[in-house]
This record gives sequence, C-alpha cells and structure tokens, in this order.
Amino acid sequence: LDMLDEDALVKIITEPKNALVKQYRKLFEYDEVQLEITEEAVRAIAKKSLERKTGARGLRSIMEKAMMDVMYEIPSDDNISKWVIEEEKVDISELKNVIVALKDTDKCCIPKDTKVNSIKIENKIAYVDLSKDFDDSQTGSSAAVRVKIYSIVNTLCLNECFNVDGVKFLIDGKEVETIGPMDVSLIKTPKLEL
Repeated sequence: LDMLDEDALVKIITEPKNALVKQYRKLFEYDEVQLEITEEAVRAIAKKSLERKTGARGLRSIMEKAMMDVMYEIPSDDNISKWVIEEEKVDISELKNVIVALKDTDKCCIPKDTKVNSIKIENKIAYVDLSKDFDDSQTGSSAAVRVKIYSIVNTLCLNECFNVDGVKFLIDGKEVETIGPMDVSLIKTPKLEL
C-alpha cells in the first residue's frame, strides 16, 4: 500500500462533492463571508499531512486547526465580507487579531462604519481592501490621515509572522493612489533591527 502524494491529497481537499474546501466555504456562506483558499494554501495543507504521515485522514484535522479561530469569530463580525487564505506562512489567528486591532475604536485606526473587505498577502505585499467609508472619512488634517494609514501599515509590516514589506490600499476592490491628501500607492516600512 503506497502513501498518497501531494497532488492526490490536493485533489481530495478540493475535488469531491463533499471536499473540505467546499465544506468550509459553505460554512462561511451561512454568515455571508466569502472564503477563498488559494492553491498555495491547499498545497501547504497537503504538505503538512505528508510531513505528519497522516495521509488523507489527517487533512481534516490540519484544516480544522487552521480555521478554528476564524470559523467562530470572523464570520460573526459584520465588517468582514471576504477571508483569503493565501500563504502557508500566514498564521490565520494572527491575521484575525490584526483585523480586530485595526477596528478597535480606542486606537482610532479604522472608523467604526468602515468595512474591512479583505486583507491578503501576496509576494510580501499586504493588500488591505476597505469600504469607501474609509476614504470618505479622511477629511481631517494631513497628520490625522497619516496616523491612521501608518497604524495599519505598521500593524502589518512590523509583525514578523506576516513577512510583509509593504502595504497597498484598495477601496471596494480597486487600488487607490491616494487616501485623503496622502499618497498610498505603495507604502513600505523598514524592518526594525535590534
């Protein structure tokens, strides 16, 4: 009896009628949250199963562990409409904590009425997609806008878990060059060396 290879495990996760990816998407749909799991993330789950030598039996437990916090907390947050699982290095529970921190009104990062459409990380760049309310609310002083923007940038760039070198902003899915008076085409924050 031979062990399944990575490609076979990927097919098991994605193709059958009751595939794990389809099951989790359906669970998220109940709370009106779109779940996107990239090919890289699926492959990472398959690789982890191979490393543990658990084969197809271990796929569910690996996905459950990765999705547990998100499954019970993010779907109940009306400000999240899409959740992207993109890279194996992104700790999903940490990304959830970032969104919660950004929405914390005491820190005044993202206005209460602004919806976080999605945050995804690709090629070491975090793409932060916010609703139009965020752009519309940036009518204050230039310094106030900079504080809000850099609060988001620093939260993502200075967290080693994400391995992010820069942040691009989107408003309702469209990349923007400016928010208020500030150029946000690509904001890079240097890593702090101690």
